[in-house]
Amino acid sequence: MPAEDGGSEDDGDGNGDVLIVVLVAVLAVLVLAALGMVFGGRRSRPAAAPAPAARAAAPSPRRDVLANVRWLHDQLSIELLGAPGPQAAARWRSERARVDNMAIACQGVAADGGGDQWRQLASAVSALAGSLDTATELRAQTEPDPSLVTEAMAVVDRNRAQMLTVAEALGRQA
Repeated sequence: MPAEDGGSEDDGDGNGDVLIVVLVAVLAVLVLAALGMVFGGRRSRPAAAPAPAARAAAPSPRRDVLANVRWLHDQLSIELLGAPGPQAAARWRSERARVDNMAIACQGVAADGGGDQWRQLASAVSALAGSLDTATELRAQTEPDPSLVTEAMAVVDRNRAQMLTVAEALGRQA
């Protein structure tokens, strides 16, 4: 039956439309395959060995322990001394195990041939932890004795300084 515009309903273009769809689909598959080969090939190659400078800067257990000790000195202990008593006590309870693990790590380095200074650092970390126990608990009391709190804070400061002295000496050796 002829169409109103004078042509037939099927001008033969139906096969052309199918051919274009098929060509676009094949082209899309080829592009995806090429991208897969380009990016997939990069993943399958073995990674190059790190440069000597990168190997030298790799973290070591000793540097990690010293970094944690610095954090204890530079951040945690200062935050605990500056926070209100009950908040300081709560924070200290949540961080106490981490500090104990620092002392244990120092003992582990000493046992692995690190030397007596690592044992001294373990003792200094433990002494600071004990003085923080006392200071935070005293400050968390309902009516803390100001003279006891002052003395406890002074002991914390002395222990912080002692720990830092040993840690800095070890840092110079690392």
